[in-house]
Amino acid sequence: MKAMGIDFNKTYAPMVYLNSVRTFTAFACINKLQFHQIDIKSAFLNAELNETGYLAVPQGLQLDKMKFCLRLNKAIYGLRQAPLAWYEQLKKWLKLAKFSVCTLNPCIFYREVSTRVWLYVHVDNIGIFRKDASVFKAKIGTEFDIKDMQ
Repeated sequence: MKAMGIDFNKTYAPMVYLNSVRTFTAFACINKLQFHQIDIKSAFLNAELNETGYLAVPQGLQLDKMKFCLRLNKAIYGLRQAPLAWYEQLKKWLKLAKFSVCTLNPCIFYREVSTRVWLYVHVDNIGIFRKDASVFKAKIGTEFDIKDMQ
């Protein structure tokens, strides 16, 4: 059993506020923006871990369990640090793509260069508000494996 603060430190990942989603939806209707939603496939497997983690040898793998354990190179589902590691990975990529983080809600990202784009992030789902969302979807699709929820 792992102990908080000894084996790992940070597990909190920010969540989008429901009021923010409602506000964005109303804003999109007023400004005639498209709303698209994408899902990042295997999102946690894209996230780098900041701490060293190990995994017991799974059943069926032919290794001596008394001699070997497996080192985690990426976050996996079920790991307490995985949601935060994924959020940090996505935030890093969005900042490279010239997005800013909303000061009131860390799951809201926006970019006002050339054409305006607003995003809300809920774990591995991203809501996109833009006149034409296909440009953003193509760009993020080059970095992550996505599923278009349209």
